[in-house]
Amino acid sequence: MIAHARSRRSGLTIIAVMLTLSVLVILGSVVLRATALRRGVARGLEHRMQAQWLAESALERARARLAADPAYKGETWTLTPADLGRPATNTATPAAQVAITIEQANDGTAAIAAVADLPIELPDRTRITKRTRITLKTHTGASR
Repeated sequence: MIAHARSRRSGLTIIAVMLTLSVLVILGSVVLRATALRRGVARGLEHRMQAQWLAESALERARARLAADPAYKGETWTLTPADLGRPATNTATPAAQVAITIEQANDGTAAIAAVADLPIELPDRTRITKRTRITLKTHTGASR
C-alpha cells in the first residue's frame, strides 16, 4: 500500500509539473506575441514620422528650387537605408522614395505636392502627402 501511495504521489507530481510548464509556455507565448505587436506598432510610428519629415523637407526643397529656377517642374528621388540612419545591411527595411510635383497657375502661383513613401517595397507602406501653394517671384528689372 505504501508503494502504491508513492506511485500515486509521483504521478500527481508529474501532472502538476506538466500543468505548470504548460501555463508557463502559454504565458511566454502571450508575452512574445505582445512584444512583437508593440515592435510592429513602433516601427509603423517610426515610418510615419520619417515620411512626414521627408515630405516637409521636400516642400522646402521645392520652394528653394522654384526661387532659384521658376521653370522647375519637380523631381523624384530615393533614399537608401543608410540615408535614413539604418544599417545598410538591413534588407528588411527598404529605402524611401520622395516625389515633388509642381503645377504652375496663370495667376503667378504654384501648387506644390510632396509625396513620401516609406518603405517603398512593402504593400503596407506609409505614404504622406503634403501640399502647399506659393506665390512665384517675377523677375522684372532693366538689364544693363
